[in-house]
Amino acid sequence: MLLMFSAAHAAPITLNWSGTITEVFDDIGTTSFSGTGPGDTFSGSFVYDTQPGSVINDPPDQICDSSLCEWEYTGAPYGGIVNGRSVSGSNVLIENDQDLVENPGDLDLINTIIEPDVQTDTPFDVWELSSQQDLAPNDQIEIVLTWITTDISTFSDATAFTPIAPFDATPAAGRGIAFFIFEVTDTGLYQSYGIVDSFDSTAVPVPAAVWLFGSALGMLGWATRRARPKS
Repeated sequence: MLLMFSAAHAAPITLNWSGTITEVFDDIGTTSFSGTGPGDTFSGSFVYDTQPGSVINDPPDQICDSSLCEWEYTGAPYGGIVNGRSVSGSNVLIENDQDLVENPGDLDLINTIIEPDVQTDTPFDVWELSSQQDLAPNDQIEIVLTWITTDISTFSDATAFTPIAPFDATPAAGRGIAFFIFEVTDTGLYQSYGIVDSFDSTAVPVPAAVWLFGSALGMLGWATRRARPKS
């Protein structure tokens, strides 16, 4: 069960997770994840601070639009990839969205994540956490965790900093958790997704002096991702 924290908590949140890659959409050229394929395990660790001074969005009253709310948070200044199978990230973007299954591609993808199968025009809620890293000037990765449920009351608290317990990694009717991996370089492109098997979160005390602002950018965690030009 995931622990809950408010904006007043005194320590950053660490969210650890692991899962299994289900499908690779692109593995072209050379990337950090080249050769990582279906059946391979993948794990990650995200650290982010939800205290008021760590929210990047400014002004904060413009972060919600209709059904979508999002927040960007600073995190501990570390990050890296280990053997294409594990990643640590910070400066995360959290999104809370409500949408409809509107096309066959999204329908097929969602039906591999949640059970039982849903139909087109089914409403669903998404709570998404993503972290982006620039490994080099022309090497950008993003890892996205996506909690999906057809119970649209699950994420009614749009200010939740962590998924609402007991929405855990145990498969259940109408809900599931997926992860998406995206990397684009001058010489390669990698896109895949998988199913999260387990996760947990804790508050870890870190001296305030180590918190830094970053430049994480959130993109939707769907299979049709492509690189965005940098501003």
